[in-house]
Amino acid sequence: MKTLKYIGVSIGMLVAVAGCKDTMKENKKEARVEAQTPVLKEQWKSNNNDWTEGEDRATITAHLSNENRFDQFGRALRSADLHTALDSLESATLFVPTNEAFEQLNERTLAILKTPGKQERLTEILKYHIVEGKTYDAESLRSTIRLNEGQLRLKTMQGGYLALTLQDGDLTITDEMGTVSAITMAEMRATDGVIHGIEAMLMPQ
Repeated sequence: MKTLKYIGVSIGMLVAVAGCKDTMKENKKEARVEAQTPVLKEQWKSNNNDWTEGEDRATITAHLSNENRFDQFGRALRSADLHTALDSLESATLFVPTNEAFEQLNERTLAILKTPGKQERLTEILKYHIVEGKTYDAESLRSTIRLNEGQLRLKTMQGGYLALTLQDGDLTITDEMGTVSAITMAEMRATDGVIHGIEAMLMPQ
């Protein structure tokens, strides 16, 4: 019996050693793959929303990264390097155009906005969708509009103003160019503010 027990223990030790060797081989293989594909590794990090350990995944920027209907706006924020400025705000209300709203802009307009010389204009447009320092959910917007005799003017991060009104009980936004957009998506609450999905791009003067 002792002999059988000894044989069983020996087999268990051999299996454990073999498992460790397999794990070491796998780790070395992954390290080689990462070393050979640094670009892919960086893209993978990017796809994980640039989060690091301990970051709050309930912030506005995290919500934008997770909501695929806001992909275009999120990418535009990053290209204009505004995501860091947004993270630094204590609170904010965002009126975010959906991907469909971006697609309403013709290709020529988009191309112009993305050229290096026009980056400043793109930044202004993006800032025009952000109201800093205040958090307005749908109910507080409605009640404030009623208290202000049917219209609420909000100053944006860009410096221009948005006019909010109620039409048949629905919230609408009018920009400085006269474009009217409805809030089409239910609000998304974040730890540092609120996001409202809208159906059109807002343009400052």
